[in-house]
Amino acid sequence: MTTQWPSPPGFGPVRPLDRVRHRGLGVKAGSYAFALNVPAIRLSLSEFFSACRDYPIVLARNAPGQPLIPMVLTGIKAEENIFINRKGNWRKPYYVPAYVRSHPFCLVKLKRGKTAQGQESHQRIVCVDEGALEPNDRPYIDYRGKDTPAWNYINKLLMEMEDMKPKGERFIQALEENQLLTEMHVGGGSDCHMHMYRVDENRFHALSAELTHKWLKSGYLRLIHAHLLSLDNFNRLAQLRHKWLEKG
Repeated sequence: MTTQWPSPPGFGPVRPLDRVRHRGLGVKAGSYAFALNVPAIRLSLSEFFSACRDYPIVLARNAPGQPLIPMVLTGIKAEENIFINRKGNWRKPYYVPAYVRSHPFCLVKLKRGKTAQGQESHQRIVCVDEGALEPNDRPYIDYRGKDTPAWNYINKLLMEMEDMKPKGERFIQALEENQLLTEMHVGGGSDCHMHMYRVDENRFHALSAELTHKWLKSGYLRLIHAHLLSLDNFNRLAQLRHKWLEKG
């Protein structure tokens, strides 16, 4: 029976990276088109300060019961990303999220069983969307089966993104424990089908001096400020969408 590997949003079918099967292959031109119908993209905490200048940063879940994750909004309509042009390239000079830059690769977690302490252990498998690969002069694996600089960049990016996930979970847990999150109801005709949340500024400013000092040292205050500043970009999204639709 063929193993079905879970594909991230926007990706086609993925399979484990194979140094023989995938040698000599690089990414196709216009490969960012995979995210053309993805109006919200996962963001690592380390990206907040670069992304807040260009996009709204929200905490979102796709369905009730799922964990909240940081995301940038790249569209105000369902299945629409206004930052990708017709050639499948990201519009300049806007920040390109690491999730997009890491395409067509992703990490898939497999359960390996339990440790001696009874905790679940996992193995991380690098998978690739083969539909985005083609023979070219910038392969990820060369014809000898060796890593290339292109692969080293992607591998580092994947590991950094994975390592940042627990930090993002702890940040969101801290916001929830202190009841700082409020659900967002976006106007302007938005029909992104997600449950989105933001930090409530009144509750945020009412935090105790002790907790504020603790979050200053942990970096949480900077992250919250970046998030709140980014929300001004909702109006910008609508303006950019209108501008680019007019150009056709």
